[in-house]
Amino acid sequence: MIVKVISLFNDKYFYLFVKYALVYHLQKIQNSLLKLDYKKYSDNVKWWLFLTALKNSKEKLAKKILYSINKKNEKILFWMWQLGNKAALKELLKKSRVNFYTLYAYETANKNFFIKNKIIFNTISNPKYDQTNPWDVLKFWDELKKRKDLFIFAKELDSNKSIALKAIVLDKAFKYKYNFFITPKIYDDKNLTFKSFVYAIARQESRFIPASVSRSYALGTMQMMPFLVRHYKGDVFKQFDYTINIKLGAKHLKWLFSKLRDPLMVAYAYNGGIGFVNRKVKPFFKYKGKYEPFLSMELIPFDESREYGKKVIANYVIYNHLLLDNNLTLHKLLKK
Repeated sequence: MIVKVISLFNDKYFYLFVKYALVYHLQKIQNSLLKLDYKKYSDNVKWWLFLTALKNSKEKLAKKILYSINKKNEKILFWMWQLGNKAALKELLKKSRVNFYTLYAYETANKNFFIKNKIIFNTISNPKYDQTNPWDVLKFWDELKKRKDLFIFAKELDSNKSIALKAIVLDKAFKYKYNFFITPKIYDDKNLTFKSFVYAIARQESRFIPASVSRSYALGTMQMMPFLVRHYKGDVFKQFDYTINIKLGAKHLKWLFSKLRDPLMVAYAYNGGIGFVNRKVKPFFKYKGKYEPFLSMELIPFDESREYGKKVIANYVIYNHLLLDNNLTLHKLLKK
């Protein structure tokens, strides 16, 4: 019999050990982790060691660990900038794709992203796929994996009946270099600021595809869970009608805002639930320091919720500009 001995320190999931020691405040383990030779670990492990060092006010060590990370994506460049590297800011400003990190950098430099929101000319009366038909949506995703002539595929979807699908095809056709933020007429509200937040959630949840169904059976444009639909006395079988689905989603958002107020907290709650926010998110945001709220945002325990919050508030700022043309910024939202 062959016995395979697995060392925790060689395990590709070692980053989880480092992560949990940090987010669950295991101080003695954190102290021991900071004595490790960080250079021999993967980028994922180094990232959580970096956060551990920064959280423990060991800035010099944090900087060394951060600079040893091989893949310098937007997140790493952002933190290099936060730790004083002005060249990293210049690198961020070269990025054309908008996300939380690049948007914050662009705001700092008073620079604007190129945002494309008008992509439909209605040249097709009967598009190849109807975004309100769940079977069509499934076929669309299958064809998207196989198609090579993506610009031709986009022309086949040039209709208001398939605007969300066309935006996704164009995104892939341009190799995700540009920013397509469509504004389909799916919801109206006198409170345009709230409307912008609804659009921000809808884009993140479904990319505005009415007939979306997730692996966890979340439904429609706003990806409403069946239990939540029933809670708001909605019909589970009518959630592919975006007018019905979005009204329920907006109703839930208004309730979340009445409890949490802060758009970032509401975004976390829409994804993970209000109990998750109260127990696992808010405690991190009690910290003070020059790296807040960014450090707290990186310490959200659930990976999905952590990234979801960043994406939604970036969407929120962009839709505020598209729908209101006002001066809302990440700097104002994060009070920086």
